[in-house]
Amino acid sequence: MDSDKGLIRPRHVIEFFLLYFAVAFAIHHPGFDSAMIYDSAAWIDGKASVFAKKDPIEVLRIVPARPLFMLSLYANYALTGMAPYFFRVCNAAILGAAGAALMLLTLVLLSLPGRTGPQEGGQRLAVAGFLGLLFTVHPLQSFVVLYIWQREAILACFFYFSALAAYLGVRSGRLARAALGLALVGALFFAGMLTKENVITLPLTLILAELILFRQNRKELVGRLFSIAAITVPPLVVYLLLTWSLHGVESQHPEGVVKRLLTYYSNSGLTFFQVVLTESRVVFSYLFSIIAPFWARPQLVKAEIVSTSLWNPPITIAACAGVTILIWLAIKYRKARPVETFGVLFYFVALLPESLLIPQFLFFGYRPILSMTGILMVLGQAMVSLLERGYTRKETPEDTIWCNPARRVAQISPRHRAYRFSVVSACLLLVVSFGLQTFVQATKWNPLDFWRDAYHSLPALSERMEPKPYWDVLVNFGAVLLREDKYLEAVEVLKKAAALSPEMGTVMATLQGGPEAIERSPNLPTSSRQPARNGLKAPANLLVNLGLALKRSGNLPEAIIVYRKALEMDPNSAMAHNNLGKVLQESGNTLTALEEYRIALAIRPDFPEALYNLGNSLRQVGDLGQSAASLRRALELRPNYAQAIESLGYTLLMSGQFADAVASFKRIIDADSRNPNLHNAMGVALAEQGQTEQARAHFKAALDIDPRHTEAEHNLRTLPGAPLR
Repeated sequence: MDSDKGLIRPRHVIEFFLLYFAVAFAIHHPGFDSAMIYDSAAWIDGKASVFAKKDPIEVLRIVPARPLFMLSLYANYALTGMAPYFFRVCNAAILGAAGAALMLLTLVLLSLPGRTGPQEGGQRLAVAGFLGLLFTVHPLQSFVVLYIWQREAILACFFYFSALAAYLGVRSGRLARAALGLALVGALFFAGMLTKENVITLPLTLILAELILFRQNRKELVGRLFSIAAITVPPLVVYLLLTWSLHGVESQHPEGVVKRLLTYYSNSGLTFFQVVLTESRVVFSYLFSIIAPFWARPQLVKAEIVSTSLWNPPITIAACAGVTILIWLAIKYRKARPVETFGVLFYFVALLPESLLIPQFLFFGYRPILSMTGILMVLGQAMVSLLERGYTRKETPEDTIWCNPARRVAQISPRHRAYRFSVVSACLLLVVSFGLQTFVQATKWNPLDFWRDAYHSLPALSERMEPKPYWDVLVNFGAVLLREDKYLEAVEVLKKAAALSPEMGTVMATLQGGPEAIERSPNLPTSSRQPARNGLKAPANLLVNLGLALKRSGNLPEAIIVYRKALEMDPNSAMAHNNLGKVLQESGNTLTALEEYRIALAIRPDFPEALYNLGNSLRQVGDLGQSAASLRRALELRPNYAQAIESLGYTLLMSGQFADAVASFKRIIDADSRNPNLHNAMGVALAEQGQTEQARAHFKAALDIDPRHTEAEHNLRTLPGAPLR
């Protein structure tokens, strides 16, 4: 673009990109090594086997509606593997690029012909640079950098901002080759659609720009509308055909746009009217999280109370009135305040697709990141107005300071300098405070804190509460507690999740102490007393986690009940069969446990945990040969399986294969040097081979770790005499 008109140069964009990337990297870096969470864990790490095929097409088919986004994930994997750190570095770079694109968009907007505003290019660049920086450091950006899956959201922002900037550049005459510029807009729109479907609002945004930012007669406007259609409709058609062709068995979404939308509404159990009413409230939650993240405490997912009418809950009518008034004021003052009008309408338009078309989650923390741009446009215009107050205008047209930047400097009084310094200081303070909050969020970005915060933010469950996000928070928090060995807390949380499913009513009643216990328990969610409106079903893996938590907290009878219910729901769950076998084995029912392990292996022959458990059980019943074979098979599948190595050593020891037992124990004794049983078994195997002094050392090591280890004490005392066995 012409440097003398707008001071928009490629080097500015590159310099600001490097600045924004460095800032994004610095404030998010504490969370880069954290484990993947939620969809990132399910659809990236959980699909590692698909990525490992090294077939990009198979990866694209996971989410065929967003092929460019999926391709970026595949490129990340091909270069750095599944390490979350490098996925997040790439996300920070994309955030920096989106910030630079927003800076460019703002600069073009401030330079539109006929706009009142700062005529000094350096001042426009400063305002645009500040808005790009504020966008980059905003606490909401944690959801696009650290929550890896939402790379799609920040990629969509980059393409959206770039396309809008290019279009405004063409319309303002700053791009000399208009045809080439419009082709660029179409290409960026297509790339954005391949990234995330919310870019579908770009044509509407371009129409708003024509109506609000440019003055033209009706004939010219119609021509512009045809031009917008020409550059956006063909890419949209190609997008629909391409994504349709990519669907496969790995796809996470239904095939076809219409089928997807019908499925979403069917799963949510909500009507379109209820969604519109509820989202009228949610848009103010988003607005609050943008302008006051300190108090709003940005959160990825939370459950909303569904508005069933304008008066239920009563705040709904106030929210609908607020939305209507904001839009009416924006339209009323569109001529006097074009940028503010464009910003306000941009905010609402950018929220439309995900808010209205994906109703099974009425709130997601990352949704306002694109629409935040509208608020920043309003802020940018406010900054311009504030900074302009630092100047005093000349009366003579020849020497007006608006035409003579050199004379303008002379008109700034000390009082005005102090005023402008205050404005700039306030802006910098806002950037620093946002950045510090983002940094603190990054230091706490780990699965346990993430889901604990979401759990403690859950409101009381009622029939009006949105159930799906409520369910997701409980299920995910329970699974994390289980991994963190917080078994009693995991049992409490997972029981709440299971109770949300009507089909779990009988099981929950049994666990609570009888069928009548449901009516006695005021704390049990109401959806266990009557069918849930959206037909939530407890998946077998939820019950497997609940059973595991019950088992590890020592409640074996309840664990057996839950596992049997899981198998009733999914008889082919190898994990449920294996875990049920483990509980039965610990309950003393080894023979029944053996059958469960064998069923699990019949379903999934390459199941190391089931092979390990089978090997242990076979040793208990005296089948040492089959025990060793099962444990060796487990080690073929997982060579560094420490528990299987130790168990194989015990089996070999009981079989009289002392040299092989010593070799097995040696593989893990350094890594598990504080295990007294391992030292004692090693001593026995060495003693049987006549290596008395080495055996003595291991018996003493066992007693140093556990002075009450009677078997090691006995073996040490009898070592000099006859064979120990």
